[in-house]
Amino acid sequence: HDASRMTTLLRSLALLATSRFHAAVLSLAASVPQVAIGHDLRLRTLYEDLGLAEEWFLDPRAGRTEAFLDPELFERLESRIERLFSCPELQTFALTRGFEEHLCRARRNRALLAEFLGHTLAAPRDCGSDGGLSRLEEELASALQMEV
Repeated sequence: HDASRMTTLLRSLALLATSRFHAAVLSLAASVPQVAIGHDLRLRTLYEDLGLAEEWFLDPRAGRTEAFLDPELFERLESRIERLFSCPELQTFALTRGFEEHLCRARRNRALLAEFLGHTLAAPRDCGSDGGLSRLEEELASALQMEV
């Protein structure tokens, strides 16, 4: 699947059970109820930002000193999935608010990058170049003109 089709698919789900950061992020815009099995710090951080980590982020090694997975992981996952299927509204507010906050941060990052590149591109160069923009700099400058 290409990224657009995958995003459409993720946003059409009734529920998402994932261990993947990008799946969780891409489904946010549609407030898809979700449970994560985490091994990825980015995924844990996302769930913490959303206020969902305590209840909806399952760490397969939580509280375990050995390398074995939590033997009750499947049961914990199953119970959370059943709860979300019966009441998806448990997460609606957190997901909607979280999407808006992440979108706001992405726009702010875009503005900061544009400001940085504006200063960087306007600064004199002493790297032996002819003073023109590299292809990458031109593409970045062009991309920053597009709306997110």
